[in-house]
Amino acid sequence: MDQLLAIRAFSRVVEAGNFTKAADSLRMPKATVSKLVQTLEAHVGVQLLQRTTRRVAVTPDGVDSGQASYARSRVSVDAALPARSLTRPAPDPHRRRARHR
Repeated sequence: MDQLLAIRAFSRVVEAGNFTKAADSLRMPKATVSKLVQTLEAHVGVQLLQRTTRRVAVTPDGVDSGQASYARSRVSVDAALPARSLTRPAPDPHRRRARHR
């Protein structure tokens, strides 16, 4: 599992308040974002989000798990993304990207 991506997905779901908006902003399928969050929850051994049909919220017992994890994840993602971009090869300007509809 790409933990940074899972943490980023979790953070975006918390910010957006639902998986659909989070997936749209991450340009990922909703199922992928959901699976990333589920994998992260399994990894930490705590349910981080309370899901209903209408909304998503950080778990009540997540004062230590959910809210704190969200705060730490924002710091981690914000710190890691610039460093991660330095380790990636430069994009090939001649390579065409697939268009999603």
